[in-house]
Amino acid sequence: MIMKQYYPGNDALVFLSGQLDKDESVSSSHWKHFHRDFRLGADGTPEGFQGFGGAARPYRGIRSIAHWILQSPYRRLGRNFSSFERIHRAGQAIAAAQGRAYDLDILRQVLTVSFLTEQRLFTLPVESAVVIGDGFACMATLLLATGFAKRVFLVNLTKTLIVDLVYFEKWARTTKAMQFAVATDKPGLVQAARSGFDLVGLQASNQNLISALKAKVVINIASMQEMNQEIIARYFKGMRAMKSIPAPYFYCCNRLEKKLPDGKLIRFVDYPWSPS
Repeated sequence: MIMKQYYPGNDALVFLSGQLDKDESVSSSHWKHFHRDFRLGADGTPEGFQGFGGAARPYRGIRSIAHWILQSPYRRLGRNFSSFERIHRAGQAIAAAQGRAYDLDILRQVLTVSFLTEQRLFTLPVESAVVIGDGFACMATLLLATGFAKRVFLVNLTKTLIVDLVYFEKWARTTKAMQFAVATDKPGLVQAARSGFDLVGLQASNQNLISALKAKVVINIASMQEMNQEIIARYFKGMRAMKSIPAPYFYCCNRLEKKLPDGKLIRFVDYPWSPS
């Protein structure tokens, strides 16, 4: 079978569904553990996914009040950023469109986008941003919904990428404008971008393609800590080879260290940072 260079919309989900049985050599023991129960239901809906946040139904009654109170310290943090309330409302709208509770996972992403917006390191909106790892496409969707980025390239393992795109589509349907695709090679990446797709997905096995991108910022939150060290090194190599001038900013928020199920210890200081 000859693969297309990129797959738009539902074709992307059909393509990724056909890739589920393929072994992803870039997957660590962490994801082999958390993807063990992943499957697609009869209607194509992802089931048995875990390891990247929750997708609980919207809170009601007492639970809603309790979560609102427990989240108050984080909202107070948000008051340090003039853009927080606007981005906070966007996060709530995304959660509503996706049929998800506005939980702490979303609020933390809202705080991150608020923080990056306040830094004024670049003119917004940026033409392109790259998100390495995401859960329910939360960060990728926030970047588009808030006008932070005109286009987002999202890299993830196949199973998680399916979940990302399914949940992105739930929100995109409410906008009647946002479109997504999955690219499988460099020509497809270029074509998908030129064709105006707002979100372009890349399988982690094709991570080398990020070197062909021009991006102002690359974001990774709590997923490099779940990769094998050699895979982390590949991402750094790809970022350093990007066509961006000047080089992109890299926002990296991960644990100081994390032990994977196979005993490997992944340490933040061991990422291949430049000496400076």
